[in-house]
Amino acid sequence: MNQITNQKLKSIIYSLGERKSVLTETEILAIGANQVQIEKLVDSGVLYPSAKGIYMPENADFQTWHSFVEVAVSFPKAVVCLASALRFHGITTQLPGEVWIALPEGSSYPQDSSLPVKVVYMPESIYEQGIETHIIEGIPVKIYNIPKTIVDCFDFASEIGLDVALEAVEETWRTARCEMDEIMEYAKNRNFDLATKTDFDEAVTNPESIYIFI
Repeated sequence: MNQITNQKLKSIIYSLGERKSVLTETEILAIGANQVQIEKLVDSGVLYPSAKGIYMPENADFQTWHSFVEVAVSFPKAVVCLASALRFHGITTQLPGEVWIALPEGSSYPQDSSLPVKVVYMPESIYEQGIETHIIEGIPVKIYNIPKTIVDCFDFASEIGLDVALEAVEETWRTARCEMDEIMEYAKNRNFDLATKTDFDEAVTNPESIYIFI
């Protein structure tokens, strides 16, 4: 491929920035750019290095969930989960400082990543359940749906806190975001310990009384 001119490259970057907020180094090289040109675009402010191997065009529109976009582009298998998914769905008062993501067991997560993430690993059969794809800033981002997320919160209560799971059930019931039966369906194949199963059953069966416990 012939090397693209700097002016043409800049024009393409701006055009892409109108449609999505993040570009990978691979995408930019595929346009016909080289590493020197990328460095010049960074020096001139046309591109901002967001994380390892990804850049933000200066004209891109950044929104509330931009950190989700960075994670989705950097780690295609990542699914936003737990407190981060609760926040996206508007059923928690939590403000997680990191993006919680799920990966299938056996996957590896690069230790040199500069992105603020918390990783949990799930068996493949559970990892694949309840995935929704939301287009954020022009990028497809995988996020677990509400009932799956709530079940996950009980499963990982030791990491995020039982109060977070209980609050999510109460808020979901109060705002009628999904049926309690949907939540119970996702819990069928979970191996909750006795205490967690008791808390889960009580919460989903009597969501109107959860405020007593949190």
